[in-house]
Amino acid sequence: RTSYYQLLGVQREAAEPQIRDAYYRLVARFHPDLYGDALDRDTRNKLVSLYSRLVEAYRCLSDGQRRPKYDKQLAAGKVRYNPDDDRAPQPGR
Repeated sequence: RTSYYQLLGVQREAAEPQIRDAYYRLVARFHPDLYGDALDRDTRNKLVSLYSRLVEAYRCLSDGQRRPKYDKQLAAGKVRYNPDDDRAPQPGR
């Protein structure tokens, strides 16, 4: 259970260029296609999962509308962004 900030290795106050640099540095190291067929299936699946989380973190933290919402959710103990948590309940539901 790692926050997007921890995953990318940036401070919560990090500006978008710092977030972008951290993302590209990590993707250059952990992109599954870099390893071709050298990985066993289990290791490749873990790498794909990690890569997906990196993309998710970058998309959230680099978006000026999502990031403040994520920060609120993070303060409530949720480490993954869920846009449904921000929506107001529909009447009658």
